[in-house]
Order: sequence, then structure tokens, then C-alpha cells
Amino acid sequence: MQENFKVIRKRLVEYVNMLMSENGYMYAGYPRFMELFGRDSIISAVELFHLYPEILKKTLISLAGQQGKVYNAETGEEPGKIPHELANPETFRYYPEKEKWVKPNVPLYYSVDSTPLFVFACELYIKNTNDSDFLNYIRAYMDRAVSMMIKKSQKTGFLTYNASEIENRLATQGWMDGSWGIYGKLSGDIALIEVQGYFYQSLKIYNELFPGNPVAKVIADRLNFMENYIDPYFWMEDQEYYSPAVFFSGKDRERIDTVSSSAGHLLLTEIVSRNRKKSMVKRIFQDDMATPWGIRTISSESKCFDPYKYQSGSIWPHDNWIILHGLRHSGFNEEAELLESYILNAISSVKYPYEYYSVDLNNNIINMEMLEVPPCMPQAWSTGAFIGVLDNKS
Repeated sequence: MQENFKVIRKRLVEYVNMLMSENGYMYAGYPRFMELFGRDSIISAVELFHLYPEILKKTLISLAGQQGKVYNAETGEEPGKIPHELANPETFRYYPEKEKWVKPNVPLYYSVDSTPLFVFACELYIKNTNDSDFLNYIRAYMDRAVSMMIKKSQKTGFLTYNASEIENRLATQGWMDGSWGIYGKLSGDIALIEVQGYFYQSLKIYNELFPGNPVAKVIADRLNFMENYIDPYFWMEDQEYYSPAVFFSGKDRERIDTVSSSAGHLLLTEIVSRNRKKSMVKRIFQDDMATPWGIRTISSESKCFDPYKYQSGSIWPHDNWIILHGLRHSGFNEEAELLESYILNAISSVKYPYEYYSVDLNNNIINMEMLEVPPCMPQAWSTGAFIGVLDNKS
């Protein structure tokens, strides 16, 4: 490892400690997100699992303690749903400009992906630690999470949320929740492409972990449906790539025809065929998506593209980490090495775990002060992504 990478990695570990809560999970980021998040805290803990397995365990325990029990339209709570965000008074001390609809100590459930990620992460921890006490504790929470997802997917066969559930608070219930240009005008029941991968994988591993469970047949049917219909619904033939979202209004459905990084998360799953993955990998490494610093959130050829905006063309380290591991998981080793080199370029250049960074059309890194939304620093899932990539090269 180069000397500058050693210095950077040492600093990254210091940020892990800085973002650590008293309960052992990582706050999502400073200064806006010094709180428990479903999606962010899970992904950060998974990225750091090779170093700190206890972080993942304590993250899952903390999220299980906030699992939804009732239906509450005001907070998005549903029985079995894993929360999106739980703000504490510390959040408002660090960031007084916090959104007005966020209240201290009130869990909000505005994410469709936290629940499948929770099930996925439980399985990761269980299989790699043989912690039987944890399995006995967490099983009931996994059962409720799976029941919630099955019920939520009955209408369309896919795991969706309804546009009315976020009431213009966020652009979407997925990780690109600030990308209004892509998701802000969608209506009806919305199926995000990366979420279908998480959903598929979480159901698949649940059936493998608990064979003979009461909903095994229902799960098998749902898996079969997704395998058969993900292409007819999401595949963009002209791009040889998957759409970021399909939305349903009554019997009608529409598709967003934009190339996004989120579809690359499917590489970490078995929901699509090997041939489709080959096409996806070829497309994601074209110049409108791939840069020497990582993969953009959306294609520079998209009408929504703006590298100065929060998620409409910028580069997010955790997003690239997921794609990188998907490439390795699916056996695209040369492409994985290439993407890893891009991320290492970024680490060497930006040096700090910013929430995101961006490059212009000439592949020059844009000054952070010129970006529309100032990136948080340190951000937990950027910290974990950078450490993970550096440790793979150490």
C-alpha cells in the first residue's frame, strides 16, 4: 500500500470512531445525519464487516428495536417495516437546518429498501459468525420483515411504495432520494430496480436459511414471478440495460428510460441471467457512465444529467462499492479491477470520505464548494467503502 493510502486509511478509521454511536451502530454522516438510518447504517456496517462484525450486529439489533408495529400514514410506519431514519437531539445540535418534517426521537419509515437490506444483512452476519444466540433473537424480526415485504408486493409482484407515502418529502424511497429530476414526478406504485434485487435476494436467502418456513411456497412463487417479469418490465432493449424504475397506475405501467448506476446493484444478486449481466457490465463502462474516478449515478447523455446536483450525475463511493462487489460476485474480475482502480484514483485525489463527489464532462473533479448540496464529511458509507477498497489492496 502506498504511503499516502496508509495515512488516508488511518484517518478513515478515526472517522469510524467519530461516527460511532453509544449503541454501537454508525451514525450516517456529519453534520446532517448524526443519527440511525436503516439503509445507510446497514450498508456502512456491511462494508466494514471484515473489520468490525460487532457493528453490524449492533446495527441490526438497534433497527430491530424500531421495527414497525402499526400503520401510521404520518411516519410511513407499517408492521414489519425497518425504519428509514431515527433522528435524535444530537442531529439538531449539529445541523439546526434539519428538515422540518423530521422530529427528534420519532422513527420515520420513508424507505422501501431498508427492510430487504435488513434481512440480507442478518443472513450475512449469521452465516459468517455462527452466532446462534443472535439467530434466536433476530429470527422473529426477520419473519416480520419478510411478511411485510410479501404483503407489500402482492399488488404488482414487485416490492413497491406508493408516491403518496412520501408526500413530496423525498424524491423516492430508494437511496437516490434527492434525485427529483428522475423520480420526483412519478405517481402510483413505484418499483425501483435496485430494490427488486435486494428483495429477490432477501427472500431467496430467507428460504435457504429457514427451509420449510410457513411462507416458503409463497416466496418460491414470488421469486419465480420476478425472474420471469423483470425483463419484460424493466429491460431497455435500445440500451441493453435495466430501467431505474417502473411505476404502476391502475392497469397501466410506465418505465423511466434512463441509464443509472442503481441497476448495477443487480450484479450482486441472482435475479437476472448471466447474459443480461454481460450486457449491463458492457453498458455501465461506457464513457457516459464510467469516469477515471468511478461510475456516475446517471448517464451524461440523460436529459436529467447535471454533475453539480446531488444525485443526478455525481459519484457516490458506496454506490460504486456495491457495483464493485457485484462485479466480483458475478465473476467479472477484469472489470472489477478497473473499477477498483477508479475508486483508488478518487481516494488518492479527494482523500476524505465525502458523501459524494463529482466530475465534469472532461473528467475533472469538480470543486466541492461548487456542488449544489455540500457533501457531508465524513459520511459513514463512504468511509466504509474507501476502507474496504484499500483493505483489498493492502
